[in-house]
Amino acid sequence: MAWEVVKMPVYHGTTAENAKKIMQEGLKPTDHAPQLYDFDMEEIQEALGFDDQQMEDIFGGNWNFFYGDKAKPSLSTMGGKQAAITSAKDWVDDEEEGGGPVVLEIDDRHPDSPFFMPEPRIRPDEPAFNEPKDQRRSNKVIPPHLIRQLSQDEVDRAIQSEEDYYTANEERADLMSEIINQIARSPRNQYMDEEFDHALEQRKKLLSQLSSSDLRFGLKPSYWEKKGNAPRFGGLEGLQ
Repeated sequence: MAWEVVKMPVYHGTTAENAKKIMQEGLKPTDHAPQLYDFDMEEIQEALGFDDQQMEDIFGGNWNFFYGDKAKPSLSTMGGKQAAITSAKDWVDDEEEGGGPVVLEIDDRHPDSPFFMPEPRIRPDEPAFNEPKDQRRSNKVIPPHLIRQLSQDEVDRAIQSEEDYYTANEERADLMSEIINQIARSPRNQYMDEEFDHALEQRKKLLSQLSSSDLRFGLKPSYWEKKGNAPRFGGLEGLQ
């Protein structure tokens, strides 16, 4: 089974108290595959056509979860490393105890690093669970010497970069609205109806993508409650 090889840091959000323990004992798998919150193993196995060993390899046991830097840019996020750091912090941002949220960076290039598996796709025309955020997981203990806690300044810079990016696209949406208003106030024969319809459609797409952003609305629901965040199953790329 050939997976895309990931060679970049991955990021994990936790609390300050947990981070101290992790830096001593390593980061241990603690939760099962996210697909099992909505489907049982038999349903997944039937959909994928996997044998028992393949199912155990990909969905069995406990896992650690991370964000990689392969998230693609969109109007609501710049993607890449900054989005990965922000997503990791958002994961624990609502934790009221434990000393506050921190972000851990794991060195994927080190010889001792385990493989960080992307969430598996099931349907070719849909992304995998949390694929837009480049979610990765591992069922191995991450040793302490691969882990670095990011400084608060590093985390703040990542969040600010994401917010600045989003704000710039909001300003684009405002400019688009001004253009549409100008067209609407102009003499009817000055602009073709097709031009006006095209401008309306472009603004609709822009606003739709912006409104899906967690940054805009400050949405930070429980991780496993993000039912609408991304379709749970996608295609078989990487599973063959």
